[in-house]
Amino acid sequence: MLDINVKFLSKPVRVPILEIEDAHEKLFGREIKSFSIVYINYLGRKFESRKQFVNQIESMLVDYYQGIVQYLKNWKKPAPKIKSTDEETAIK
Repeated sequence: MLDINVKFLSKPVRVPILEIEDAHEKLFGREIKSFSIVYINYLGRKFESRKQFVNQIESMLVDYYQGIVQYLKNWKKPAPKIKSTDEETAIK
């Protein structure tokens, strides 16, 4: 799931990863401030056993890394663009 923090909303909008392409419909053109990745897994009875709990958390960590983290890149600010002379004369 993705929690998308939208400007002027108190609660984030939660969107499943598989429906991320359709997220713009839920946001209605609003400005996105940030987003968080939420990984939810029901542990059931494994939560009661220490060994099974640790094994489950370790496997979730590997799945999270393989599914998301290994594909992340550092954001690079794009180079500034020079305005064309047509735009400059239209402004004056």
